[in-house]
Amino acid sequence: MYDLTHRNLNIRELSYMGVLKAWVIREL
Repeated sequence: MYDLTHRNLNIRELSYMGVLKAWVIREL
């Protein structure tokens, strides 16, 4: 289940994670 979802949202999750990381770093 997790593998399939992760595979499908691989690019989306990566992009979202990048934005979130940048925002977190900015906040910190």
